[in-house]
Amino acid sequence: MLTGRTLCALYIFIVPLLLCSCAVNRAAPTKELDASIVPPDFNPQKQVLLVVEMPRKNKPSERNEKVTKEMEDLLRKYYPYNFKIVSLQDLHSNNYADTTIYKFALLNKLTGVQHTTYTTVGSGSSMHTLSPTATTTYISYRFLDRATNKEYGNSYQSAWLKTSVQALANTVKKAKNI
Repeated sequence: MLTGRTLCALYIFIVPLLLCSCAVNRAAPTKELDASIVPPDFNPQKQVLLVVEMPRKNKPSERNEKVTKEMEDLLRKYYPYNFKIVSLQDLHSNNYADTTIYKFALLNKLTGVQHTTYTTVGSGSSMHTLSPTATTTYISYRFLDRATNKEYGNSYQSAWLKTSVQALANTVKKAKNI
């Protein structure tokens, strides 16, 4: 017969394994890509998209070097147009004042969602309720028209950077019939 301690150890080992194996589908369904988030006058073939660097999760005022680099690599792979990674402060610098070329920026949004699972293990008088909690960070993007300061809706959000970048690139292609 298994003791409460053994059941607890098994739970701690098995639950994370099950959670990882039940990962979210990493591909964004094409039907869920909302082309209306892409500004109608955005021309990816003529304009350079300013992409704001990824912030650190717990210090949003700081750049997350690793994730920004990964995002840049993924954009190079899936977004076949000109873009430039910039800081949020650089959006307003004189370097990008020409809004015929740098009219649009891509802002990112990180949303944390907390998940808690309640499970009771044991038998008889040695019942224990375990409630591990995890936070999942979702990434989405939105366009900013720098000339009018108008923001457009959020893109498909995903907990996977690759999926969010692919969805963004596919949304632009869908909106522009490319």
